Amino acid sequence: MNMNNRFHAGESPRIIKTEKLLTILADGRWHSTKDLVHRVGHTFAFAKFKITRQGFIIEKRKHPGKPRQYLYRLEGGPGYNAD
Repeated sequence: MNMNNRFHAGESPRIIKTEKLLTILADGRWHSTKDLVHRVGHTFAFAKFKITRQGFIIEKRKHPGKPRQYLYRLEGGPGYNAD
């Protein structure tokens, strides 16, 4: 399997993960660690870091009833509309 065909020219896996995470969190709902790992990838921390560097605020709270898991949601940022 040729891994180079998975990405568009000039895009890195980190950019794609950042876009995926921002798209998922843009709904304003809480998302579990497990959900984000499944949808974005095991190492979504760098994508979270990049999003916050762009001025977005990602809220984090402990998952009720699931130790060692957290919930995340987008609080706001440039052009954010919570309607």
